[in-house]
Amino acid sequence: MDITQPSECILLAKPDRVDHARMVFKGSGIDIKTEGTKDTGVEIITTGTRHLGAAVGTDDFKHSYIKKKVDAWIQCVQTLATIANSEPHAAYSAYTHCLQTQWGFLCRSMPGVPALFQPLEDAIRTTFIPALLRREVNDRERDLLSLPARMGGMGILKPIDDCLVSHNNSVFVSEPLVRLVQRQEFEFDPAELSDEVKALEVMLTLQTMTATKKSSNRS
Repeated sequence: MDITQPSECILLAKPDRVDHARMVFKGSGIDIKTEGTKDTGVEIITTGTRHLGAAVGTDDFKHSYIKKKVDAWIQCVQTLATIANSEPHAAYSAYTHCLQTQWGFLCRSMPGVPALFQPLEDAIRTTFIPALLRREVNDRERDLLSLPARMGGMGILKPIDDCLVSHNNSVFVSEPLVRLVQRQEFEFDPAELSDEVKALEVMLTLQTMTATKKSSNRS
């Protein structure tokens, strides 16, 4: 943690380690605040905090964080549904190229949370898609719409399904980088590392295409 700018620092500690955390900064001249409003010092918290667009901390904190995100995305879906009534192509483009990519990072970085995205899927299914197609869709049609355009779908992904695989895919592709960090390896060939990551990405793409084809055939 860079303490040269303490006002930008947050220390997440277990409840039974708070006193020890305060001792670490004793005599440093840096102000410490515990679960309070952070202004000029380091804030020590025990619940959780936002980190790089995701959240770390207790399950309650992470679930609350995701719920706020999902509620905001639902509002966006509803807005695009309104736009789709008069400009369906514009609404569809905004959804597929912008909106649905926003929860991709959250799905990749936070495992075990697909059920929290059910309200978002409900909004897509019952509000956005009917506005776009001018009619309701059944379960089979919803599955088909989630397929890529090259397979006859519209690329309107299911947030829950995306969550089920995104984190595992992210762990798989980033494994070479994680290995370097865990081993504290400072000497490595960047080109070799890049090739290894690209090979994993190709493998993952092939696996995804195979799984998507199987899903398309079932539909």
